[in-house]
Amino acid sequence: MKKIFIIATLLIVGSMAFAQTRMGIHAGLNLPMGDFGKYTSGSGSVAVWDDSKKGGAGTGFMAGLMGSTKLASVENLSIIYSVDFMYNGWCSDFKDDVEGNGEGSENNRDYDDDDYYPYYSYAKAEKGYGEEEEMEYTYSKYINVPALIGVNYKFPVKNNIAIFAEGALGMNFRMITSFGITQGSNEMTRNYDNATSFAFKIGAGFEFNDRFVLGVHYYSLGASKVKGETDYGEGKPEKFTYGKLSTATLAINLGIYF
Repeated sequence: MKKIFIIATLLIVGSMAFAQTRMGIHAGLNLPMGDFGKYTSGSGSVAVWDDSKKGGAGTGFMAGLMGSTKLASVENLSIIYSVDFMYNGWCSDFKDDVEGNGEGSENNRDYDDDDYYPYYSYAKAEKGYGEEEEMEYTYSKYINVPALIGVNYKFPVKNNIAIFAEGALGMNFRMITSFGITQGSNEMTRNYDNATSFAFKIGAGFEFNDRFVLGVHYYSLGASKVKGETDYGEGKPEKFTYGKLSTATLAINLGIYF
């Protein structure tokens, strides 16, 4: 996280050196695209559990800082930069399957499948209690923070309305929060390592009165292996390396320049 704040600070402070610079904020929906949003009900196969490339992500939200610096040499062309916070939880089908309420999971669950049900198989084999025990779940969340720089070109229409197209590239910082299952005094926690990857976005939209923005952007946030460790509460975490998670989203947002 420290790297993210350093990059954001440099972008903001550096932009002040330009007379035609403006800063703003934007926020909106964050829709998972491609493998990131895929999940087959009843399968339990996702990159946080096994070697799948699927993310099983649900609809989330995004918010961030944005900046724009006009280039005096080229009319309607600007340098843009942004730091965004993008949040997605697991989709409902995946959570239902984890809890045993999904399609095919209640009666056909294989409790010896360490990838799909790492705690159930452990509890049954090592702790001596069965699946009827009540369990509480803490679900993982996908958090992505892309820091990007690129160009924006505006096509003035009329009455202070312009259409814009833009593209940017940079780095994405991916975090997956811990997954946990608690059953009485026993618990299992799966902690995931952070990862960085190359990222880019392309998008278009409308700008009103040179201040208000309505945009749609496709973010490709890179791909990297899901790594971490599973702690069964005995002080001996077990390391794991699972599938290569490819993250992509479609952001629909509103913004305002100050």
